[in-house]
Amino acid sequence: MSYYRRTQIASPIAGLTIWCSNCGASGEMQVFNGTSWTNMIGGTAEVAISYTIGQSALGGTIFYIDEAGEHGLIAATSDENSGNVYYSWADAVIACTNKRDGNYSDWRLPTKDELNIMYTNIGRGASGNDITIGNFELDFYWSSTINSGGGVWAQHMIGSDHGFQFAMGDWGRARVRAIRAF
Repeated sequence: MSYYRRTQIASPIAGLTIWCSNCGASGEMQVFNGTSWTNMIGGTAEVAISYTIGQSALGGTIFYIDEAGEHGLIAATSDENSGNVYYSWADAVIACTNKRDGNYSDWRLPTKDELNIMYTNIGRGASGNDITIGNFELDFYWSSTINSGGGVWAQHMIGSDHGFQFAMGDWGRARVRAIRAF
């Protein structure tokens, strides 16, 4: 269970043993001794690793964290198509699915809403400092969301049209930024 879920146990009984999946560097077995949580040898129990928007971690840059602070989304540090190379939508899906960066293999194309969250958090760090999710180009980026009227949603990330989303044909060309969840 996660640290957050452990804190939701209202009245743990002495001897209750759990695996805290996000405590310390690699997780930790913890025991409630009747007063407090300890590690298996009676020492102080590790607490969850804390993540912030804009932090480099887990293969990229964190751009979203849930309210519990235990799950979120990570953007790759650069486009899948550097330079002047663009992908059709099908190629974009394949490029993200085949990505093996930072020892992670669960990269994917963001949804329309996830792409917008990424856009919203460009330049917004936890302490108000500017962050860089990874040098976006002045261009449109593919989402994985198919428009009900046909086409696929894309979003302009920077420049005078920044934040603008529209559906374009899946044969069109746009840039690609892979994401993964944690």
